[in-house]
Amino acid sequence: MTYKFRNIVICISLVFVILGLGGCSTKEKNKWTIEGKEVLLNQAEGSITYDNEVYKYSRSNNAITITYPNQMIYTETYNNSGTSVSTWSAHPSLAAGFIDITSYGYLSERVIIDTVLKYSSEIDPNSGNSLSGRSPLLGLFIILIGAIVVAFPKASWYLNYGWRYKDSKPSDVAIVVQRVSGGIAIVVGLILIIGS
Repeated sequence: MTYKFRNIVICISLVFVILGLGGCSTKEKNKWTIEGKEVLLNQAEGSITYDNEVYKYSRSNNAITITYPNQMIYTETYNNSGTSVSTWSAHPSLAAGFIDITSYGYLSERVIIDTVLKYSSEIDPNSGNSLSGRSPLLGLFIILIGAIVVAFPKASWYLNYGWRYKDSKPSDVAIVVQRVSGGIAIVVGLILIIGS
């Protein structure tokens, strides 16, 4: 096995190991407990399940609407000034007037909205602007560049510095610095992927 081929195999293996470890977690992001009862967020269906009751929610760029199991509907609309307007509407079969939703044993609207915002990161509660749109492509690109630098540190050194000087060669320290730089780039790329 040639020296360059061995470096490429080691670098690619390292990237796959790091990516695999990045997916390991002992806690699911969409599950937690409140007062000993399990809460489950299902983003695909737009629902939260708590105490065997299903709460439906929907989001837009400037609002979140929650439909409670008793058909009460809560809407919170965000405006550009950083404030929000809250409204309740009742199902026709329910009594009109103010209803304390927690007195029915339901989750408060604040708990649901905070959960949706925390785990989906779709709406900024202060501005109402969408926070989504992050792409893992930048992270993948940085990982690719880092992997190339780790696999080919001399070529990377020549591209950075070698062309500036006639008949120059990188020192052993320069090669190590190039590899460490590539490793740092790989870590940064992984952070960007995990954070997106």
